[in-house]
Amino acid sequence: MSDLMPVVLPPGAGYLGKSRRRISASGLVTWERCPRQWHYRRRIGLNDATNPEMIIGLVVEDALCGLFMQRFPENATPMPGLVEWINFSRQENGLGKISPDGEVIISDLESISQWMELVTPSLVEEVQRLLQARWDATQWKAAGRDIAEVQDARIENLISGGIQLQLEEVENCLQASGGPHLNSYRAAGDPFTVPAPCWDEEPVKPGEDSNRTKADGFETSGDVTIWEAWEISRPWVKDPRIAAPQRLFHPDGWAAGEMDLVHRWDGTVRICDIKASAGTSG
Repeated sequence: MSDLMPVVLPPGAGYLGKSRRRISASGLVTWERCPRQWHYRRRIGLNDATNPEMIIGLVVEDALCGLFMQRFPENATPMPGLVEWINFSRQENGLGKISPDGEVIISDLESISQWMELVTPSLVEEVQRLLQARWDATQWKAAGRDIAEVQDARIENLISGGIQLQLEEVENCLQASGGPHLNSYRAAGDPFTVPAPCWDEEPVKPGEDSNRTKADGFETSGDVTIWEAWEISRPWVKDPRIAAPQRLFHPDGWAAGEMDLVHRWDGTVRICDIKASAGTSG
């Protein structure tokens, strides 16, 4: 299945020595918007003052990636109302764990939606905590801007948009009877060379061999279940447990990038970039 993911290759020389000579998606967008800005950022290395949107995009991206790494329990076991990313994030900052807020039995698409609604407030709270911490640590802030202007409703709207994106993938997977890889998932688990990361399993860096074993919730035959549809449609995301950049390089060396999430369950590859607009991207 490696042909369904970009090739992972190490840089041909020093990381900084050649990185600015490779094309990236963000670099291309910057060039199309303003060649002078591209020159300042990509050639000279001058960055703009930090505005709240720059931090919002990164933190919400982490929250959604952590959410999509969640695996539901099988056999109608109640799912605790907490995303594991939250306690991972808190422990990274030396804080104690928090307890789940209720639970939901995952039995259909509606129950997944209910669980998402249950965990959204705690996701918003953790995102706001991280926003404040990162803003406080920022040395060069945009004039007249402050992280306090970012309201909970804005964060909730961004998270809800990401949730809706994934719920549509689950629904499409159900309608497609699990997609072309259903039998592969049922036989041996995630069939991709670079597997979708999961909190229940050890992290795997792109390019490393995975020792992943098949999860217990897959059936041996019959119609695709809601558990299977969620697990199959879960995208590859940047694993927050891996500190090193999870960059992918074109085999010929002319392009590189660090993707946010990749949907590939249906036999195609769809790369999604999570953004919180700074108002300059058109």
